[in-house]
Amino acid sequence: MLRWIQDLQKLNAVTIRDAGSLPQADLLVESHAGRSIYSLVDLYSGYDQLSLDAMDRPYTAMHTPVGQLQMQVNPMGFTNVVAEAQRRMLAVAGDMFLEKCEPYIDDNPVKGARYKDETEVQPGVRKFVWDHLQDVKDLLQRLLVYNITASGPKSILAVPEVTILGFRCGAYERRPAPAKTDKISQWPTPLRTTTKVRAFLKVVGFWRIFIKGFAKIAEPIRAMIREGGTMDWTEDREEAAKTLKYILSSDQVTLAAPCFNDEVGRPFILETDGGPLAVGGVLIQRSEKGKERPIIFESRTLNSPERRYSQFKKEVLAILHCLKTFQAYLFGRRFILRIDPTNVAGALKNYKPIDPTVGRWIGFIWQFDYKVERIAGLADGLSRVCITPEGVEDAEPIDAFLKYDGGTLIVDNEMADPAITTGQLLIQTLEKGAPSVVAELWEGPVTTVRRKEEKDLWGA
Repeated sequence: MLRWIQDLQKLNAVTIRDAGSLPQADLLVESHAGRSIYSLVDLYSGYDQLSLDAMDRPYTAMHTPVGQLQMQVNPMGFTNVVAEAQRRMLAVAGDMFLEKCEPYIDDNPVKGARYKDETEVQPGVRKFVWDHLQDVKDLLQRLLVYNITASGPKSILAVPEVTILGFRCGAYERRPAPAKTDKISQWPTPLRTTTKVRAFLKVVGFWRIFIKGFAKIAEPIRAMIREGGTMDWTEDREEAAKTLKYILSSDQVTLAAPCFNDEVGRPFILETDGGPLAVGGVLIQRSEKGKERPIIFESRTLNSPERRYSQFKKEVLAILHCLKTFQAYLFGRRFILRIDPTNVAGALKNYKPIDPTVGRWIGFIWQFDYKVERIAGLADGLSRVCITPEGVEDAEPIDAFLKYDGGTLIVDNEMADPAITTGQLLIQTLEKGAPSVVAELWEGPVTTVRRKEEKDLWGA
């Protein structure tokens, strides 16, 4: 069969653009994950089955050895053909959309039930399979009504897993298709030009929702674009590339299918973190067996002004960014906000607007319905450090700050007593003999001081 390909740049330049668009790939894949059975009905030469209006056919005329010809069906390369094909297939799906079939141009995946009904309705046929085959039959009948032909060799019927847009969807999870990640694992390094760096980041970045802390890992490579000029491929950049390729090629690159049924008692859990170079978080949900599984990862690098923020401000920014990213999952739904710093938890409960920027951020955060949980046993390095004879351990936040011009503050370990707080330890150290670099010690902002009538949420 011949497939006509034309250069339609001039026609596209004078055509009024169709505002229709395709579904977002990751959301489409997410809605297919967690199903008990799948089928995929592919069309036979999809564009050739969509007729072109008779008034518009002369615009597609072309010279050929047998004379002048014009297209009677939608031509490949026409600016509006994708939107028109998607619109027509949505009309074919009708009331099967959204729960049973979500077309993507000429691909029509049919989703089975979320839970397997093992009841035998026919000899050797279980109910969830029978119901699914009835849905496939319904779709084929709709194609017949619209005079659209499906391709038998390209279609897949009644399978436990299916590949959709490069993602492998199964009963419990979704993950990148091996054919896609294998190419990434074989990507040659070093990357010596800006073009090669951008190409690598673009391909790897497509799978960023599967990579925890993607922005932080990729930052050494991304910095090459900002630096410009000589592309210096250092050891840390080689290590970053190896880490990204290893993660994507491992078997652990899977994300659970979200459950939006509030009655099952499995609320979403948002876990955030703010670091020196990036902020990010992960959306989590417990499985039916009670195991916490990630649904989607998110992260972004901080620009130069943001990197100078205090740790408190970075943590609030991380919450803000993740809530905006996961707003479709969390808004109007009770969820658990899991954070590390105690002072951030206090600010989310009762913030006095000292910093107007943080005040606006917290005002947005307060629109959501959440329950705060602290990440037990995890400290952000020196943001909550207590020096004891045994070493460094997690402790209450320091409600005082040292104002200094530079240098290092030395704390005498002999003065350390597990019974005293970190703030008292610092004050005793200063009384014993403060270094010359220390100019002043002042109390922290009132937002970090718990009011006497408040209950300690952490059980201290």
